[in-house]
Amino acid sequence: MFKTKSKPFTLEEYPSGVCVKTDTGYWYIQGKYKRKIPSKRIFLSWSFPFVILVTDESLANLVRAKSLGFRDGTMVRAMDGTVFLISERQRRRVTNPDFLKATGTERKQIPVVSDKELALHELGKDLE
Repeated sequence: MFKTKSKPFTLEEYPSGVCVKTDTGYWYIQGKYKRKIPSKRIFLSWSFPFVILVTDESLANLVRAKSLGFRDGTMVRAMDGTVFLISERQRRRVTNPDFLKATGTERKQIPVVSDKELALHELGKDLE
C-alpha cells in the first residue's frame, strides 16, 4: 500500500490509534491490542496521517484482536449493489435515496467491497 525506505522502528509501547506496518501487513494499535487491517479499502477508509514501519517482534506483547473494519462514517456498496453506512461499527443499510442526495454522494462513487469486509460489521438498523 505504501512504499517506504525507512528502517523498522521500535518503541517500548506503541501509542493507541497509530497504524504500523510489519512484514505480515498493516496493523491498528488499540491499547494493548493489535488489529489486522485486512484490505486496502479498509486501510484507505481510515486516512491515517502516517504509518510506522516496525518489526513483527516489536508487536509480540500485544494481544491480537478482531480485524479492523471500516471507519465509522464510511459508505460502502456490497457486490449486489446494496449501500451501507458504517456507524458505531455496524453496517446500516441505506434504504432511502434521499440520504445519498443529502450527503452529495452518487452511487458510482461508493466503493464496492467484499462480503468478508462487510462481515466485519454486524448488521444494524436500516437508514430509512
